[in-house]
Amino acid sequence: MKSPHLAHFMPNPGEALDWKSMSDAFPWIEAMKGSTQDPVHHAEGDVWVHTRMVTEELVASSEWQLESYENRFISFAAAVLHDVAKPRTRTAIDGRITNPGHSRVGAIDARNILWEMNVPINIREEVCAIIRVHQWPFYAVERLHTDREWEALRVLAATSFNTTNKKLAMMAEADLRGRICSDHDKILDNIELFRYMAQELDCFEHPFKFHNDHTRLKYFQEPDRFRPEAIIFDDTSDDFVMTVISGLAGAGKSHWVKEATSDRGYLAGQPVISLDGIRSELKIKPTDNQGMVSQLSKQRAKEYLGAKRSFVWDATNVGLQQREPLTAMAMRYGARVRMVYIEASLSDLLAGNKGRDQEVPLKDIQRMRHRWEPPTLAECHVRENFLRSEYALPKDPSFEQKDFESTAMSHR
Repeated sequence: MKSPHLAHFMPNPGEALDWKSMSDAFPWIEAMKGSTQDPVHHAEGDVWVHTRMVTEELVASSEWQLESYENRFISFAAAVLHDVAKPRTRTAIDGRITNPGHSRVGAIDARNILWEMNVPINIREEVCAIIRVHQWPFYAVERLHTDREWEALRVLAATSFNTTNKKLAMMAEADLRGRICSDHDKILDNIELFRYMAQELDCFEHPFKFHNDHTRLKYFQEPDRFRPEAIIFDDTSDDFVMTVISGLAGAGKSHWVKEATSDRGYLAGQPVISLDGIRSELKIKPTDNQGMVSQLSKQRAKEYLGAKRSFVWDATNVGLQQREPLTAMAMRYGARVRMVYIEASLSDLLAGNKGRDQEVPLKDIQRMRHRWEPPTLAECHVRENFLRSEYALPKDPSFEQKDFESTAMSHR
């Protein structure tokens, strides 16, 4: 049975939200109901009450209503899903309710929810980027002129590449207005100052302009050492590149690598470090201890890097924690880093997995989905996305109504 699409529940500007229909359509909403929050920051009630208030504030704002259909959906989805992980991260510390890590976990949960709806990757990842840092505008300005100022600057710069700081600030203001708390006015001032910070850094509505892609990568690798405005000489070469493949099992990564490294491929002749290949070579199952696989793959990578030879690292690499050591290793040897992200829809991925020589158990794919974070430009010099499936948002109903009215007028 096909999952309903969140876009079908987004109201046109000026229209009311149908909360009952939305609640009936999505099982993840049920978990929000009754998930209590700290009354100091959320005197309004549980997570679902807060989510409704936030979304109501968002869609009532003129800023949201004047946006394009796609941008309205991005902000609407972020509002509905921004606290989706609170129920499963809820804990109590010294008698106070808290939800550690709910922003990062929520971004991953939202990615899975929107992926199953076939939301286009660029739109989906903007939603997830907003959720990932949705609370930062509340306190980023408080980092200025302290030894943690670099944290605020990094969030501003990174957000500008994954979405816009304008959308993030709009979400934060709705998040604040959709709650009852004692420090409301102070946080509202902080959000306005966040907008000012982004404008001063010239990354409010577009990506921050780094000196070059090497400066960008060096900055994000060591944001406590450099400032975004730094000028770092690019001593890397397109003749010496480590290409890191990323994607869920069954997405078609190995097929892509085979074509790209063939005689006619744009990575022709480059050696491939395939973790699946090493497992077969060592006769180790995916469910066995992977220590030997990890050791041999890194040994081969260092041999290629030491020889200044371009190569491909073929593995799932679905999480940031898996990719970070690879980027760091490549940079120590002076190699450029290319991330190639490969994705398929859920139905295509499951079909692709069944066609593998060694089918990955569904429970393992599910485990990958719980740490699924596609590469960003904070991790590499170059990022390329290859999509095996076609995604699209449902048509804007307001345009369909206009088309109907126009057609009706022409026949009068």
